[in-house]
Amino acid sequence: GLALALSCPAIGVGRLDALAAEAMEGGADRALVAVGTRRDEICAQAFAAGPFGPEPLTEPALGAPEAVAAVMARLLSAAPPAVAAGAGAETLAAPFGAAVGRLAQSPSPGTIARLARLTLASGRTIPRPAPIYLRPADAAPSSDLPPAILPHA
Repeated sequence: GLALALSCPAIGVGRLDALAAEAMEGGADRALVAVGTRRDEICAQAFAAGPFGPEPLTEPALGAPEAVAAVMARLLSAAPPAVAAGAGAETLAAPFGAAVGRLAQSPSPGTIARLARLTLASGRTIPRPAPIYLRPADAAPSSDLPPAILPHA
């Protein structure tokens, strides 16, 4: 909204991407990060270090912590992550023997700014920021009939 109002570009930085960048600051080349959801689930994704910030190794996975850990263990068995970070780090790290990093739910503003700068410096086409939805909406259209529209006299 601010970018539109100020007529300036906006660069979207995902929370999982930024948490992965923080997890890899110690020199790890791969990270598995997770954030908690409102339904006692986690959303997790694996990343590898890239020249312009973390590069996704997997699509985001959503579900119960143990189920997501099992999916990630299967997907990453050939190249296990060096560190796990975020809300479900302990559960995610166990199958790999990975180090447990920061348990934060949100990255620092400085990390977000750094990733935005790297994205801008990459020269790649920058898509408009957009939300990422991992599940369909819970809301349903109303089953009530709309009010009748009276003809204009």
